[in-house]
Parts: sequence; structure tokens; C-alpha cells
Amino acid sequence: MSDVQIKDSKDEGYQEFSHEFFDTFKGNDVSVAVRFTKPKPQATERAQKQMMKSPNLALKNLCLSAVHSDDKEKMQEIFKEYSGLASTFGGALLKACGFGELGN
Repeated sequence: MSDVQIKDSKDEGYQEFSHEFFDTFKGNDVSVAVRFTKPKPQATERAQKQMMKSPNLALKNLCLSAVHSDDKEKMQEIFKEYSGLASTFGGALLKACGFGELGN
């Protein structure tokens, strides 16, 4: 599903999730890196319940619940420009918590 790379962050309890892709409309490569902590069980349960109504919103909220405070504003701006990244990073967060890939 996703080619999100995960590596250790210098901030304890956080991992850096990065994703690169080509923006066909702008004609350039885009690289995004955001630090996340493991989502709390309540956040993943909430995301599962919201998935039926609005999958992208559910994954966006999951990301917001786990993002490093220093990266929160940057992530929100990136999600406004590239709304599909909420699914990319949210899916990677769920997978890191033991969930199968979305759609399977």
C-alpha cells in the first residue's frame, strides 16, 4: 500500500515517518517527514469507528493524535495541499500497531 519509511527519531518515543512521491501537477518530487508516537488504543479504536463514515478524516484524526507537537502545524499544512497523505501516514501508523494494510 505505502512506501513510508520509518526510522528512529532523536525524540524519545517518536519515530520519523517519511514518504516521497512525484507531484505530477507541479512537476516536482515531494519529500515529507513527520514524527509520530505510537497511537493510544483509544485513538485506533476511534479511527476504526470513523472509517465507515469518512476514512480520510478518520486517518487524519489518527495522525493528529500521534504527531509530535513540533510537527503538528507542518503536517496540517501538508495535508491541506496533499489530502492523500492522511491515508498514507494513517495507514502506516495502523500497520505499525499491528493492523493489516487497508483494503485487505
